[in-house]
Amino acid sequence: MARRREFDEDQLIAQATQVFWSRGYAATSLQEIARRSGVGTSSIYAAYGNKWALFLVAFERYCADRVALVRAAVSDGGSRRDVATRFLTAIAEDCAGQPDRRGCLMLNSLGELGSEHPEIRMIASRTNAAMEQAVRSRLPRGKSYDDTDASSLAATLVAFSQGLIAVSRLGADDERLHRMAALAGSAVAA
Repeated sequence: MARRREFDEDQLIAQATQVFWSRGYAATSLQEIARRSGVGTSSIYAAYGNKWALFLVAFERYCADRVALVRAAVSDGGSRRDVATRFLTAIAEDCAGQPDRRGCLMLNSLGELGSEHPEIRMIASRTNAAMEQAVRSRLPRGKSYDDTDASSLAATLVAFSQGLIAVSRLGADDERLHRMAALAGSAVAA
């Protein structure tokens, strides 16, 4: 019979995510996660086996949260311009709210781990596709604008959002991020 966990798993994963996001996988120790979360390293090992398994749980949850952020941003639909502007503004606001402009755990991890760990590429690819689908599903179609166009626009918007994240990580101020989001959103035909 499996032992009952004696800690708040959601709290542990939230703290682990913050440490991995700020420091990267290689520079993160389970001791640092234990210190931040208040969960002993022996409990973490008993629950996850190793740092990699804990990281994968945190990474999957982070990626699911990113998809949820995108879905919430575009949930009201509207014109293509409305959808694009709300989506990119949500990304700019999220970037502005991150301490130390640490970027995106998904993109950071893809750069750090993607070449050696195909599961990271697979999770990131699945997440990217889900974000594109969330945007695509809210873009209106018309006689001159079909599903192929919607797919291309959604992919372009998601790629641009990742560029906003990179610009934020380089230190762009909040005003610049919001101007970039607004300009890109308004460039999308209504």
